[in-house]
Amino acid sequence: MRRHWDADRQTTAGMQFQGAADLLRLVAALTRRPWRYGDERLLPIVRLVRSPAVRTGPLDGAEDWLRGGRGIPYARTGTRRGAATVEDVLDVAVTDLAGDGARGRRLRFPHYGLALWLSHLEPLPQGVGDREEAELAGRLRTHLRQRVGGNEFGQDLADAVGDFPWWIRVPARFAPRLGLALLRASWRPPRWFAKQKMARGRGFYSLARDLARPDFADTHRDELDLLLTEAFVEDLRRSYRRTGLLGAGRRRTRYPVLLLDAREPPGERLLNLLATIRADAVESRSGGRPRIRRDPLLVLTDAAVPAGTVPAAPADAPMAYRTWRRKNWVFATDRSPFLDFQLPAELGGPGAWNDLGQVGLPARRTPWMSLVLPLLLIATMLTLPIRNHDRCEPLWWPGTGQTLQRESLGDKGSQCVGLAGDRFRFFGDEVSGEPGTAAGLRAVAATIEDTNAEVMADPDVVTVVYLGAFTGDNGSSYASVLAELRGLALQQLEARGDNVPIRILLANAGGLMAHGGRAAELIAAAKDRLGIVAVTGLGVSKEGVRAAIRTLDGAGIPTLGTLLSSDDLTRTALSYHQVGPANLREAAVAAYYARSRKKATAADIYYSGDPDDLYSGNLAQNVRTQFEHVGIEVRGYRAYRTPGAPGGDPLSVLARQACSARRGHLIFFAGRPGEFRQFLRDLTVSCPGDYPELLAGDAIASAVSSGQLGTIANLPLDYLTQASSLAWPFACADLSREVVFFTAYQAAGYGDICGNDGASRAMFGWDSLVTIREAIARGQRYGTTRVTRGTVAQGLAMITGSSPLEGATGTISFGPGSPVPVDKAMLVMGLDRAGKPVFRMLCGQISRARRPDPGCPSDTDLR
Repeated sequence: MRRHWDADRQTTAGMQFQGAADLLRLVAALTRRPWRYGDERLLPIVRLVRSPAVRTGPLDGAEDWLRGGRGIPYARTGTRRGAATVEDVLDVAVTDLAGDGARGRRLRFPHYGLALWLSHLEPLPQGVGDREEAELAGRLRTHLRQRVGGNEFGQDLADAVGDFPWWIRVPARFAPRLGLALLRASWRPPRWFAKQKMARGRGFYSLARDLARPDFADTHRDELDLLLTEAFVEDLRRSYRRTGLLGAGRRRTRYPVLLLDAREPPGERLLNLLATIRADAVESRSGGRPRIRRDPLLVLTDAAVPAGTVPAAPADAPMAYRTWRRKNWVFATDRSPFLDFQLPAELGGPGAWNDLGQVGLPARRTPWMSLVLPLLLIATMLTLPIRNHDRCEPLWWPGTGQTLQRESLGDKGSQCVGLAGDRFRFFGDEVSGEPGTAAGLRAVAATIEDTNAEVMADPDVVTVVYLGAFTGDNGSSYASVLAELRGLALQQLEARGDNVPIRILLANAGGLMAHGGRAAELIAAAKDRLGIVAVTGLGVSKEGVRAAIRTLDGAGIPTLGTLLSSDDLTRTALSYHQVGPANLREAAVAAYYARSRKKATAADIYYSGDPDDLYSGNLAQNVRTQFEHVGIEVRGYRAYRTPGAPGGDPLSVLARQACSARRGHLIFFAGRPGEFRQFLRDLTVSCPGDYPELLAGDAIASAVSSGQLGTIANLPLDYLTQASSLAWPFACADLSREVVFFTAYQAAGYGDICGNDGASRAMFGWDSLVTIREAIARGQRYGTTRVTRGTVAQGLAMITGSSPLEGATGTISFGPGSPVPVDKAMLVMGLDRAGKPVFRMLCGQISRARRPDPGCPSDTDLR
């Protein structure tokens, strides 16, 4: 409000009464539009009831107050301006509300303008017949301005109602029928008219044809007045809508005010029509009682009130409005749009004029909130590409969900960590490793996607996530991922006929599973939306895997490791299980082999100095314990240095020490393939041709089978592995016929199952999904038919010694409370002169495979 109002004493005589200031302050408050987009004020029709003895009305003073202020659109109507009909009164209101900008942003009334055009259609000539549409189209040539240009009630009415859009005006001048067709089809107001009661559901053209009939308008004057009033109100509603992105409705900060003289029939008739429209019941969205409409128009009138009405005093205006609002909106016990005030009979008392001046004048309010959405849009346009880049999404993707996150990959750029959706594909760039690895990864990912698309038609489909290390520079890691994914893809094809088909989604935990915890968080966030029931894979035994297992366990998602073997991981979460054996069993088998077959009496053990490498340190400690248990003296137990982990000795130092080992002295290497390759290179330098006896852990098996170690003549190397095609006694040609896994592997064209032992890693991908399928079946047998994460967890616990599962990698039977298969198959392999793997020994049961060594240790002896 502006500070002071220099009220004219004569003009405001009708407002100089007790409580007038409170009344004007209420009007000022009601016209102030809430800044929140979803909030609009409930505006009443205010009836100012004056005593019959008072000849001066309050509307002159209210008009003077509105005129002196800025920002509030208002209109003053009445017979003093020559209005003789409802249409005339509305013409005046439209003209005033669309006036100069001092009253606020200009309003336009296209619906009312079209209603005027309809109401003044000249009767069609007799005998028109089939030419009705052509005649109506010709009426468009009579421009709307010609009808209102000489109107004595409002010289600016033509500007107020506007004109037909240009795409209607231009065709109407040259092709009237086309103009009429465009009017009906492409402009919003005609579609609105077709929904009104007067149209009776027959459309705009039928309404125009009726109004062009002789005497139709005169005989339906009441309906036509209602139509004009509804069009007037509809224009106000649309002018104050906030749905447009940059529309004027967002910038309108004050509601319009209509000062309606209702002492004469036209004004009284319009007042009743406005009340009828506003009292029309609107259903509550919350299912409550119907309420009156919230139309953006405050009406002040001096109309009389029905007998029995008890108006409030102007001094109680704020309280009277709150009470009226509670009845009509909060509790919806009433549907009366009227708020009545009884004006005092005494006017011009001492101080009344001064009190008006203290009210102040309404001021224009800057529409700051109208700038919020454009600013947010600009900010979104600037930040969305950056955020989508961080989420590994297309730059302009509008979605808010996140299943991927970009992480640094050092000097090699960045990597996408998390769960891949429909808009992202792993393995899009070239990867390290043997030739064809990148193409193989993309091909197997495409196979999985095709199967996913097929099974998604089944409403019972469930989702299993494969979490692995898809980025980095470790070639053997890519080869291992490729092999496991091939096994998963083959078993997914086998599962298509199940009652519960399986969709497989891929998730990346980064190089060496460094971001396993974050990837697990993204998977957990999408578990319900994507129907995730289990996570398998889990890469290598690193600290990131432990974080992933804990996060997934907290989210209630069971996990099934493929080739994880660290004993520490088996104690991480109750919901965790694994297909392969733990390091403790591997160490026991290694000790038995070293003592019984290699006749070792002493040994040195080398392991990684990286504290994040759970596998290497844990295996080394177990091997040390088991070697000592079988009588092998551990003379050296040393960590080697790795990048980023300063502890330990250089591998070259350990290689020189290993060269001093003599017969009966074994070197056990509990490390990763890349580190073992460097160790071998240092050996060839330190003692070429005179190498010590070497026994390595299962981590190097994939490097041996893929030929990454190269060929070193006379290298006495044996190594442990959890699976190999050499575990069966069959010739290579017979193996694909005798073992189901190899049948599917060879049929898929994944390579020679014997010449390249990459199939051994694929067997664990195959067995992981076999185990989950079996868990689903057993869980459904004793639970609900609907598969949940609990179903899988319960089913995994049921795969026990009394009811084991025969997998391609051996018998899978979880011990009581143990996530590790009991006496799981473990093989010892060696190298021939050409550097190819050869079979040495098997411990554990594999269906139709070679007989296990009878002296192999049992897990029951290790616990």
